[in-house]
Amino acid sequence: MSWPTVLPNDGGLRELRPGGCFYCDAPIGHAHALDCVTIVKRIAITVTATLPDGRTFRGTWELEAVHAWSTERIEAHHNEGTWCASNLCSAYEREHVTWREPGAWDALDAIHTSGRCLCGLLVFRFERVLDDTPRRGTS
Repeated sequence: MSWPTVLPNDGGLRELRPGGCFYCDAPIGHAHALDCVTIVKRIAITVTATLPDGRTFRGTWELEAVHAWSTERIEAHHNEGTWCASNLCSAYEREHVTWREPGAWDALDAIHTSGRCLCGLLVFRFERVLDDTPRRGTS
């Protein structure tokens, strides 16, 4: 498997480390570390929304995840980490979620636009890897 190298225009470059990746410390022209957070794979996650009124919606979200992360780490990041479930309502993410039941976005928008966070209402479970090819993240 070909591993991405650090390029001069990589998203992982920062002023603090202009000669290489800020995250894995690999120099420009060398491969990123195997656990570098800028290298991703494409996955699918099952999203379950349980609303205060008792309605439940299920969907599949296709997204990028850190290539080195395990199933457990991916789920922990979305369910227990600092990532906010309300981020799912962004325009970019909306394009990548397919709901099985109609009306999911309307119901979630009503909660989200009222100022309530969706954390605790959404549960994310790893479904499958869609593309295991290691590449630089785009999101």
